[in-house]
Amino acid sequence: MANEQGSAVEVRVERGCISSGICVEIAPESFELVGVRARPRLPLADSPEARSALQEAVEACPVEAILVLPAAPDAP
Repeated sequence: MANEQGSAVEVRVERGCISSGICVEIAPESFELVGVRARPRLPLADSPEARSALQEAVEACPVEAILVLPAAPDAP
């Protein structure tokens, strides 16, 4: 997935995730619940709608456990 500037990004869910499911509800194409926490679906959907939903999920996470970071240089 790329950010609004076209740069590739990586999405992580930190250990602080409490499995509220808000991210899955807001952005089901980007997240799934597995065990005791959410995780990004791979490959991430890369459409304007998916990017918007991802940002909304990041902002809605009650424990701020979702990180959107620049992708590693060797990442596709």
